[in-house]
Formats: sequence, C-alpha cells, structure tokens
Amino acid sequence: MADLPQQDTIVQYLADGVEDEYVFAFFVPLDADIAVYVTPEGETPIPDTDIKVLDVDYTVTQNIDPVTGGFITFLPGRIPGVGAVVTLSRDIQASLNVEFANAQNFSGANLDAALQRLLLLIQQNKTYALDRNLSYRINSYLPEIESNTQLQPLLENYIWMGAAGGGVVAVLLEENPDVSTLRSELANDSPGTDGAGLVGYYNVEASSPTTVRDFLNFIPQDIADKLQSGYAVCADDTGTTNNVVIALNPALLAYALFNRFFVRFAHNNTGAMTITVNGLATKLLVDKTGGALIGGETFIGMIGEVAYDGTNFQLLTPQIQRATGAEVLAATINTKMVTPVGLAFGYHVGSNYIILPGGLIIQWGLSNILAQNTSETIAFPIPFPNGVRSFSITPAVAPGAAQGQSAGGVVDNGEINISNTASVAGSSSFYWIVIGN
Repeated sequence: MADLPQQDTIVQYLADGVEDEYVFAFFVPLDADIAVYVTPEGETPIPDTDIKVLDVDYTVTQNIDPVTGGFITFLPGRIPGVGAVVTLSRDIQASLNVEFANAQNFSGANLDAALQRLLLLIQQNKTYALDRNLSYRINSYLPEIESNTQLQPLLENYIWMGAAGGGVVAVLLEENPDVSTLRSELANDSPGTDGAGLVGYYNVEASSPTTVRDFLNFIPQDIADKLQSGYAVCADDTGTTNNVVIALNPALLAYALFNRFFVRFAHNNTGAMTITVNGLATKLLVDKTGGALIGGETFIGMIGEVAYDGTNFQLLTPQIQRATGAEVLAATINTKMVTPVGLAFGYHVGSNYIILPGGLIIQWGLSNILAQNTSETIAFPIPFPNGVRSFSITPAVAPGAAQGQSAGGVVDNGEINISNTASVAGSSSFYWIVIGN
C-alpha cells in the first residue's frame, strides 16, 4: 500500500443500550485485526474478560477505501447496555513471516506487505504508549472531541479514583464504608490518610491537613473565638474629629451593600462626619434618615455600629437628634428633640421678650411714673410681624400707696401707648404685657 497516513488506532464510545454500530477510522488489513471490548457501566476495565468475539458478538464492515476504516455491528442480543464503554482498537499480532534470502523468490509486493505490517505495528504501539491502557477513562485521554466519543459527567454519588490494576475509573459512593474507599478514608482519624488530600480538608491556621472530625469540631470554636474577640467586625477610629479612619482585619476589599461593623470612636464630633475603611473611598457618615450629622452624635470611647447603604455609611447606634433654635421656633420638624438650649433660643429675658415655638411672641415692660391724665408711648423690644392678639396694663402700686389708679392703652404692631386715667389725683407707673405673633 503506497499511502498510509498517521492514524490513532483506538477509539471509545459510551453505549446508550440501543446503538449497534460503532465507527473506527483507522486501517485494519483483516477483520480479525481489530479488537472490540465492552466494559459494563461502573466496572473496572479488564481486557481479558471485556474482549468480544468476531462473528459471535459482532461483525466488521470495511469502507470502500479500507485505509479510512469502517464500522463494527453488534449482533442481536449482544448490543452493549446503557453506560457501557465500547473500545475499538487495532490489534495486529507482532509477528512476521517473510523470507528475502532467496533472490529468486524476492518480491516487491512481499516487501511492501512486510513494511506495511511494521508501520501498522508502530502506529498501534504509539497509540498505546500515548493513551496508556484501556482502564484510563478520563475525557482528556480520548483522541476525538466529538460528543459521541466523550465520557459523560459523573453520575450522582460517583467519584473518580485510581483502579487497582492502574488507570482511573468511576466508582459509586456506597453507604457501607467497607465497600467505599472514599468513605473508609474519611472514617480514618490519622492526619494525612483521612481523606485530607482527597477532598481538601485543611487547617489554614496550622498550614497542615487535619482529620475530618477535628476540622468539623474546629469550626464552631473558631467562630466563637472570633466573635468574642471582635474579629473582623470592630476597629478603633484613628482619624480626626469629624473624619473617622478605621482598618478592619481582614481588610475590607470593596464596599458592598449591608457591610456592617462596629467602630470605637476617638472624638466628639462637631458636625458632618466622613468615614474611610481600609484605605477605600471616603464616604459620608449619615443618620438613619440619610441626613448628615450635625454634631454631638459621637463621643470619645463610644462604640457605634455602622452599615453601608450603597452610597453612604449609616450610623445605626441610637442618636439623639437635637433641633436647632431656628427649628424649634419654626415648629415644623417632629423627628428631633427639643433641648433647653434650643428652647431658650427665643428667650430674651434681658430684652423683655420671648418667642415661643410656632411664632407666638410675648413682650413686657414698665412705664415711667405718669401723673393723672398723662400718657407715654413705649416701643416694643421687637415689632410683631403679624399683629397684637392681646395686651394687659396693670398699675404698679407700692404697698401702702394710694389705691384707685387706672390706665388705658392703645396698641399697634410696634408700640404701646399708656395713659393714667385715674379719677383720683395721683401718679403711678404701669406694668404692661402684650401677646402677638
């Protein structure tokens, strides 16, 4: 044969229990030069028992050009079951019976046949050397990438493991530890042979494999120790008065919604605050309504809880929000507390007036001494923006002084006029009080 290309001489299929024809794409001179193996699902491949018999279990059909291969057909009753691995392999016997010593019998055809047989054996051995043996059944071994030549993913409760005779096979995890190698290894309490290398149980703090039992026992204690020590959820503020700076351990790598931790503040804030965590972007520290802090929400040594809302960090620790004096007088906010300082914002004792929440104004004073039928106009400490609602004038009578004085008054938004209208001659000063808004 003049033209014989490089060929892989083994191919595998996963049977579906119905298909009876399987293709091979390599040259076999004779039908008997191909070996057919069927390994039942889940069983370790054993070539001596898996091999099938020509014309008993299957037949061979060569292509018109036999170099391109052909196909085998399983006979009725011999079709491989679901999940069985079907292996087709060139199997030319490593023998040669050609005589070239007698020149009279020398033939170019005999030489071609001999060289062809040697080439087929070389290809066959190369494939075996590269693909190892029939028990090596991982997908990366298979020479073709078509889906019908690839082993399917492991079924539930199966694992890959080394076979006793070499190679890798799929085995079922049995409930009985005497049957399952994996379960037997996991039941072993000796470090290094208890499945640590197989399934990855590892003590990261001790940098060594650990038994499964110790690993599971370690988890709740480790969590308790970390919670007790504030591990990764609390940090001291190392920033300035209104700029909190903390370093969590382990470090926070990026802000994410609901990041939550505790901060021990180092300052009494005096206004709006920011917070920087592990060198990430500086964020505003806000109250629960999303508003900036105004001062007095934190103090030295206070441990407060903060959480990221996707934009800013909210101070979750209960905060007493104090209304400003202007907010107290406006009386339009019901989410802040009124403090003595805020309430006294409108109280001007030395100036003889007080402004109450909502805008009510009370003003007072004492007139000069007025003789009978005289009057005095007194300007209010501040004008009433909207008008006077009520006023009262009372004579300032000293103990033992003559009684009977009276007064009349005329009031507008900016002043009051007081008159001594007593019917009995006498002089007196007068207390006055005016209410308006």
